[in-house]
Amino acid sequence: MMLNRLSWSLETNSQLSSIWCDLRYGRSTLNYLVGFDRDIREAITTKHLLALSLDLQNAFDRVNTELIISRLHSLGYKANILDFMHNLLNNRSFRVFSGEFLFSTYPLNHGDPQDTVMSPTLILIAMCCTC
Repeated sequence: MMLNRLSWSLETNSQLSSIWCDLRYGRSTLNYLVGFDRDIREAITTKHLLALSLDLQNAFDRVNTELIISRLHSLGYKANILDFMHNLLNNRSFRVFSGEFLFSTYPLNHGDPQDTVMSPTLILIAMCCTC
């Protein structure tokens, strides 16, 4: 429910850059490919094309959680959603179990929790919100 409300609000208020298609409802990588195909066809006549490709490997692990909270605040979101996101993104920890060994608990102070449906939307907020 929180994801639906946040996504609706971000899209309705045009708070995400329109050039970003991945991880958004009704858009996909195909949008990029169609646009890139169009650009290539135009470049045949103009003799000029600039393409940039980014590999966002480990983006979820490295995203700054305070940046997400800050951007949501600057977009005008109030206490309820900010508190929810703060609780989702902070005070997390992990333990490793290997064979017969259960290792100590370690804090996880950064990154977007990849096991939530909110993760892709939070990455979009961190990378391409229009605030």
